[in-house]
Amino acid sequence: MRALVESYARLPPAGTFQAGASLGLVVDRLSDTFLLGLRLASPFLIYSVVVNLAVGLINKLTPQIPVYFIAMPIVTAGGLLLLYVTVDDVLRIFMEAFASWLVKG
Repeated sequence: MRALVESYARLPPAGTFQAGASLGLVVDRLSDTFLLGLRLASPFLIYSVVVNLAVGLINKLTPQIPVYFIAMPIVTAGGLLLLYVTVDDVLRIFMEAFASWLVKG
C-alpha cells in the first residue's frame, strides 16, 4: 500500500504534467526491462541457436533420415534440463531486479 501511495509522489498535484520527463522515465524502464529479459533468456537463446544449427547440419548431411522429428524430443529434454540447472540463478536475478525496482520506485 505504501508503494502505491508513494508512486504518486513524483506527480505534483497542482502542477503541470511534464511529458518529456515522464517519457524519459518510461524509456528507461522499458530499456531496463528489455535488458533484464534478455539476461534471463540468454542461456535458452544460445542453446536454441546451437542445437538448431547442429540439427540442421545433421539433417543436411543425412537427407534420407527425418532428423528433425527424431531430435525434437531430445531438444525439448535438453531445454528442460537447462531450465532445471539455471532456474535458481534466473529467479535470483529476477528477484534482485524486482527488489531494486521496489526500492527505487
